[in-house]
Amino acid sequence: YKKAYEQRAAFSVPGMEYQVLYRLSRIYSFQKRYGLMEAVLKQIAANDAMFNGERFSLFRENLIKLFTNRGFDEAFKLNRIPESFATDAYAQLAHYYYVTWNFEPAFLPALFSVISPMTEAMLAIRQVRPGYQFTTLTDFLAVSLRIGSVRDYLTDREFFKRLYYLALISYEKVTVRDSGQAFLRVLAQTDAAGEYQRLARLQLANPWRESRIDEDVRSNP
Repeated sequence: YKKAYEQRAAFSVPGMEYQVLYRLSRIYSFQKRYGLMEAVLKQIAANDAMFNGERFSLFRENLIKLFTNRGFDEAFKLNRIPESFATDAYAQLAHYYYVTWNFEPAFLPALFSVISPMTEAMLAIRQVRPGYQFTTLTDFLAVSLRIGSVRDYLTDREFFKRLYYLALISYEKVTVRDSGQAFLRVLAQTDAAGEYQRLARLQLANPWRESRIDEDVRSNP
């Protein structure tokens, strides 16, 4: 896969470059070469202008400021992030940073990983309910889970896992800890969240951190 990526200029199928990079990151993950896995995922994310480009720096700054000061619901009302080639990289980076207890860089990819599928789900909801307007995450889920195609899409995108880790990462930040608890309460009330409903209820009863990946394993070249 590494050799294939080096020959990426020959690819004629759009997105093939990123498919190769994702496969390479999975190989590094299976080998527990997490430093290399992180580098590949960051390489993918770096090519997304909304996440990394200077042109969108004010967008990112305002998104974080709005989430911090007024909460997730208000932030999502005013901001959309379309699904892209990098969406899965956001989710994987957020999870990696969480399990390495590296919470500060985890926040933005975790936020992007949740907003992106919600943005796509909103488009699908409006195909069925043209007048629908987002009000709260709770209402969004109630509506989404009643529409089979949207429910299946959120399940396929591991939305509840992403929301769970955004909750845990937010909880670690004093400025948005209340939002982290709010996400957990939403998950705890959502049967469709499955295992993440159970975990959210446990977190609300007695918060804990997942085991940290050992430093020696993380630095394995």
